[in-house]
Amino acid sequence: MKCANCGKEFGSGTNCQNCGIDRVSGLANYSGYNPSTGSNTNQRHKSQQDSFSTNGGYSYSNTMICYACEEIIPANSEYCPHCRKKLYETCPKCGAKYSSQYRVCNKCGTDRSQYYLKLEAKKQEDRRRERARQIEIEHEKELSQEAFKLCSQIRGDWVGIWWVVSVLIPFIIVGFASEIVGGMVVISVIVGCLFVGAIGQAIIQDLGRKKVERWKQEHPNDPRSKYL
Repeated sequence: MKCANCGKEFGSGTNCQNCGIDRVSGLANYSGYNPSTGSNTNQRHKSQQDSFSTNGGYSYSNTMICYACEEIIPANSEYCPHCRKKLYETCPKCGAKYSSQYRVCNKCGTDRSQYYLKLEAKKQEDRRRERARQIEIEHEKELSQEAFKLCSQIRGDWVGIWWVVSVLIPFIIVGFASEIVGGMVVISVIVGCLFVGAIGQAIIQDLGRKKVERWKQEHPNDPRSKYL
């Protein structure tokens, strides 16, 4: 393309290789320049500028150069319409908007690549801790279930047997003999059996707790001990 200022080939740089004018002024933003013919008609400044704007061109105040491909693009572009380069980034720390050609935010100095690496590392660490916590919860649940079974084995099932022997059997016997011994005797026997059963249950449970404590003392390193 020809430079609108000197009429010679502009070149691929940001400034004209002949006269040094910047790319924005030397090409699309020069009001009298016709990009299709390369001619300079600056004497028709106003009419050419109106025609250029009407045909979709850009005036000097609303254009810029894409830093990636060095093409003239609208100043409010978020992406370059030529090379599709994303032109701006938003700082992940302070929220400031700055050119994507820089890694460091010009407001707070945050390196966005390092910031995202640290953020991803933190997410991975959080996921690792969450998995470890879930595994620990499942392990503790299994230990608790095993400890419950172990506790039943250590204590024994004497409470249920005691209630059968001390309450249920006497209750059945007295029930059959109620016509012989009378109602008051039956009630007295039932109350007595319940009293004896409650005392026996307390004694058996106390003995069971002592057995469990003795087992814990004998197995201090067993992980099930803290659940007994």
